[in-house]
Amino acid sequence: MPPCTVGSARQQLVLLEKRYPLEEVIEAVAAYARRGGRRLAFEYTMIRDVNDALELVPPLAALVRQLRAARVASRCSRDSAWT
Repeated sequence: MPPCTVGSARQQLVLLEKRYPLEEVIEAVAAYARRGGRRLAFEYTMIRDVNDALELVPPLAALVRQLRAARVASRCSRDSAWT
């Protein structure tokens, strides 16, 4: 199971989830990387008490390995209501 698919968290955070489901995006990105022989950059924003649970780490790490992607960290600003 890809990260942030638990409950409605992904639908709440990713407004285009209904149009572009994560599973379809992952398939398209993997196909693109295979065709072009390019390395992917992977970004995952962790938001305290929303999608930062430890049980999400193994599927996230597996996805990064599966896509042979470089991991890129992203953070919310300290002034954000999400932090």
